[in-house]
Amino acid sequence: MGLLEQVAVQTATIKIGTKTGIKKGKVRGLSLEDIGSLMKDHAAEISKLFEGQVNIQEIATTWPILTAKMIAIAMDEPDDWERAKKLPLTTQLGALMTIWDLTVVDEEVLGKIQGRLMTWLNRQAPPVPDESKSQTGSET
Repeated sequence: MGLLEQVAVQTATIKIGTKTGIKKGKVRGLSLEDIGSLMKDHAAEISKLFEGQVNIQEIATTWPILTAKMIAIAMDEPDDWERAKKLPLTTQLGALMTIWDLTVVDEEVLGKIQGRLMTWLNRQAPPVPDESKSQTGSET
């Protein structure tokens, strides 16, 4: 048996209010594939997060759609992010902090590879249009 066959993806339990009461759900850390997927629509936000320009708590209040997508992906329900964005703020914050702790297991390693990681992630995302170069006014 190979080493990867023995790996257990770390998860943590979060509490979520449902129609029938409080339920427990599992979240996992985000993989490079997950982050690359998020970069397609949220490249600037993900870059700011990994560069330390914003902290994980600010994500929930600043970018609610990114928050919902992160939670849905970490619960292995990526297509259900619209429901995740309706979770109460405290549930979202708790889930995000848990997901972040599972994603960035070693802060020292993240610091060492940050530049390379951001270069790789930026290559995975489509280019973000430069709004300062967009044309304004009407054609004549």
